[in-house]
Amino acid sequence: MDIQKIYQYKSAFDLIAKSIKDDEGNTIEVWYARELQQVLGYARWENFVVAIGRAMESCKTLGVNVDDHFREITKMIALAKGAQREVQDFMLTRYAWCFQRWEEHAKRHIETTIEMRKKSTRLCRKPTRVLTN
Repeated sequence: MDIQKIYQYKSAFDLIAKSIKDDEGNTIEVWYARELQQVLGYARWENFVVAIGRAMESCKTLGVNVDDHFREITKMIALAKGAQREVQDFMLTRYAWCFQRWEEHAKRHIETTIEMRKKSTRLCRKPTRVLTN
């Protein structure tokens, strides 16, 4: 990844970052998942929720307190003619979304490895018929 692209991503992340206070008055940097979804290139919310779920499960496996990094919330969105509707969202810490990206990278790596093995198996098969003179 070139340096220009890194700066673009950092700028996009900085624009959507929010600051909240914890119970002890410390400032915590968070991102709303619905905003982060677009920056990370997810077209569908449903797919991003699956990725968040995988990251949460991995955190549990590692003994990390999921509630410290993934907070499910409900937001109101505006609809036509002034109506509103509740939608699911998450507040994610930097740790949470970095973990989500790591999980997504690992998943893609596994899928690529499986696909490469399938292709190599097809290419390395013995001939099915024997040529005779």
